This record gives sequence, C-alpha cells and structure tokens, in this order.
Amino acid sequence: MMNELNSLRDIHYPEIIGWWPWPLSWYLILAALLLTIFLSYLFFVAYRGRVLRRTKKQIREAYSSFLQHQDSRLLAAEINIALRTYVLYYFPAATVASITGDQWVKFLNEVVKEPVFSVTEDQPLAQGPYNPKLVYSEDELLANTTVWLKQHPRFKKENRFWNRALWFAGH
Repeated sequence: MMNELNSLRDIHYPEIIGWWPWPLSWYLILAALLLTIFLSYLFFVAYRGRVLRRTKKQIREAYSSFLQHQDSRLLAAEINIALRTYVLYYFPAATVASITGDQWVKFLNEVVKEPVFSVTEDQPLAQGPYNPKLVYSEDELLANTTVWLKQHPRFKKENRFWNRALWFAGH
C-alpha cells in the first residue's frame, strides 16, 4: 500500500486565467462602443450642417418672397430671424436673445474674422424690421449675409452643446 501512495503525484492547480487574450465577446463590446461613438460624431457633424443649410434655405425663401412682393421690410425681418436662429444654435440664449439694434450688428461683426456689416449696411438688420421708410440695397444685404455665413466659425467653444454637457456634468 505504501508503494502505491508514493507513486501518486502532487496536486497541480491550473494556471491563472489572464486578462489577455480577451474572449470574443469583449471584442464585440469594444467594437460596438467604438461604432456608437463614431456614429454619434457623424450625427453631431451632420446636424450642424443641417443648421447651416436650413438657415441658407430660409434666406433664399425670404429673397424669393421679396422678389414676388417687393417688401424690403419683410426681407430684413426674415433675414434677421434666420441669422438669429442660426446664432442661437452656436451661442447661449442668455447672450444672444436680448441683443437688438446696433448691438446686434456689432455682435454679428465680432463673431467673424472680418466685419461684414458696415455702418451703412447694418441699418437693415438693426432697423429694417421696425422702420418701414428705411431704404437699403436688398442685394447688398443678401450678399453680406451670405459672406457672414461663410465666415462664421462653426465650432465655437461657447455653443449650446458644450453648455448642456457642462450643465449635466454639474459645473
């Protein structure tokens, strides 16, 4: 009996399972997470593009309405609304919503690299919707608005997306 016990081997535990290589399920979870992040980024960029396209469409519709009715006050008001809607997407409402008149035009000039609206051309945006007797060049207003939209930097740090993200984070 003693001989048989000597022939037994010692107990050997299996090797500890390491972190690498990962099982297939971890690779699938990682791929799904990366795909979700990538698609969210694409959606975010596409949504920003839609805001610009929608603003340009509003301005085109305002100009075609002007060509039909020849109402320059309505054109100034609709371009003003389109620009304000566009700016409200990129800047906090507390900053932009209360600005009117000459301060609105100054704000528009401050957020672009080179000022687009000068003293004689800013009157349609500052006073056009309120002053029916104001005379201005509609084509020049449309051209300046188009130039402003091309110059405006689309990824401002103080935009609404980051403000909401910071608010949710509790800062």
